Order: sequence, then C-alpha cells, then structure tokens
Amino acid sequence: MAVGAPVRRLILRVRRAASRSPERSDHWLPEFCSASQIAMFVLLAEAVYLIVFLAPTSRADWSLSRLVAGTSFVIWIALISVVALCKLRPWLVERNEVVTVIGAWLVVPLTTLLASLSLVPLAPSLSMVLPEAAMPHAHLARFVAGNTLIALLASSVLFRYLYVSDARRQNERGQARAQVIALQARIRPHFLFNSMNTIASLIPLRPADAERAIEDLAELFRAALAPGERLSTLGDELELVRRYLEIERLRLGDRLRVRWAIDALPLETPMPALLLQPLVENAVHHGVSALPSGGEIEIEGSSDSDCVRLRIANPRPARAQAVRAGNGIALDNVRQRLAYHYGDGARLLVHDAEGSYTCEVMVPR
Repeated sequence: MAVGAPVRRLILRVRRAASRSPERSDHWLPEFCSASQIAMFVLLAEAVYLIVFLAPTSRADWSLSRLVAGTSFVIWIALISVVALCKLRPWLVERNEVVTVIGAWLVVPLTTLLASLSLVPLAPSLSMVLPEAAMPHAHLARFVAGNTLIALLASSVLFRYLYVSDARRQNERGQARAQVIALQARIRPHFLFNSMNTIASLIPLRPADAERAIEDLAELFRAALAPGERLSTLGDELELVRRYLEIERLRLGDRLRVRWAIDALPLETPMPALLLQPLVENAVHHGVSALPSGGEIEIEGSSDSDCVRLRIANPRPARAQAVRAGNGIALDNVRQRLAYHYGDGARLLVHDAEGSYTCEVMVPR
C-alpha cells in the first residue's frame, strides 16, 4: 500500500500532463516567440500609429521628426509587448479561458501605459520632437491616457481576431476529420468482406490454408477496426500489405506474383493507418485478377532526408476505362487522407500507361 499510493499519484500526474499537452500545442494563443509573430506585432502597431497620425485634426503640426519619434516609440512598445506575451504564454495557456483572455488582452495596454509614463519625466528634452511634451501636465495626462486607450482598443481587435480565427480553423479541421473517418469507414468493409469471401471458398477444399488466412485476417481486422483516424508506421502498413497479399495468393495461386524492393526504407516513419492496403487491393482486383494469366505486382520504395516514396505497379487489362473507374474510390480516399494529415506535404501520383498502372505515394519523414 505504501508503494501503491505514490505510483497512483505519478500515473495521475502523467495523465494530466498528457491531457494538457495537446491543449498547449493547439491553443488559440499563438507562439509569440516566432519571427512572423514579432513582425506581425510591429506592423500592426505601426499601422495603428499611422492611422492616428494621419487622421484629420484641428492642428497642422505634422512633421518628419514627429513621425520618426512616434514610430520609434510604437516599435518599442510592440517589441516589449510581444516579448512579454512570449514569456507569459506558457503560464496563460494553463489558466482557465477567462484568465487567458484577460491576461493576454491587458499586456499591450499595460506596456503602453508604462512606456507612456516613462516619457513624462523626459518631457522637457522631448519637446522638440513631441509637441505634447512641452504642454502642461493636463495635456501629458491626456497623452498617456490616449495612448493607453488606443492600445486597449487595438489589443481587443487583435485578440478577438486570433480567437475567432482559431475557432474557424478548429471547425474546419473537425469537418475534415469527420469526412476522413467516414471515408476510412467506407473502405473497411470492402476489403474485409472480400477477404472473408476468399477464406470461405478455401474452407471446403484447403482447410489448412483457410486457417492460416484467418490468422492473417485477424491482423487486418485489428488494424481496420481501430477507432478514429490514427497514425501507424510504414513498417506496420507494409506488414498489413504482406498479410493481405498472402490471403489473395491463396485465392489466385501462381497468377499473383509480388516483387518487393523496400529494404532501404525507414520503417519507423509515421503513416496513416490502412493507407497502402487499398492501393494494393486495387492492384490485385483491377489488375492481376482481371487478367487470365495473372501478373506481377511491384512494390518498391526509396527515401531521402525529407521524403519517403512508395511505388505500387501492376499490369492492367486492355479496358483502361474500367480500371480507372474501379480505382476511383480508393484513390480519392488516399488523396483526402494524405491532405488531412500532411496538407501539401504529401502526394499521390497515378501513371496509367499501356499495359500497366502505377501509384506513387510520397509522404514526409
């Protein structure tokens, strides 16, 4: 019992940390330490200042020195604000939503308030470039209050935009995820039922082969019925393809020949589950199975520091249009799942030549 309690506390801490990790990485509050966020902050601050500077007023006191001084002041505030947000973000994202919003919202106006107050003692020496500095204290108070109010309004617009943009992205990602899961669910029963039909035909004539096929099918079921759109590995996906081809070889015999060239592939590369099997199934059913003499399926792979390439080639019958139509569901499925997981970082290329059909999958490492 003395040992069990600390272990349970440790497990609870690990679970809490694991549950918080996705929230930190996917939080609506961006990583302010990046160069793009710093540039965005500086440009936004300068845009706000130029709008205020160029707005029609009752005074005609525009000057280059005033513009340069104001720009320097605004950039100073923007840089301090973005550094403060960068340092505070890990703390803010761990708080509840109200504290996060209010805390992030107040950083810029508080920075502006402190920066404006720091100029008050320097008023006499700044009177040449900032006319407000030569004015009475009432005007200096208006200068400080005005700057703070403008920063408060600009901060409200900025963080409202970040919050709404993140909500829109999460909604789009949720819709894409639901679509991808639906596509995967549509392809699961297709190959599972085909495999079961193959085994059923073997039971009366070759029970030993049917028993071995059931063992392979069990592994396919385990992969196909896994919940959600999980990530597998290249090695696991190739092993599922091997098991699937073993089942099909029991049905087709010597008509199905497979040539592997995958020895140099990084098998630990993450990959969506059941990504390759539909392509191999098409190669069997729309290629080898459709030819009286059968044919050879080529599964080749190569990789470099950035990308893994897999090529699946099969002979095709003369009726090319029928092959293309039959392949459509699987190809659309694979393309959409690649886009969901990798965006523009992955591709599926199809080469339909006379007598052959080739699919090439490229995924980042």
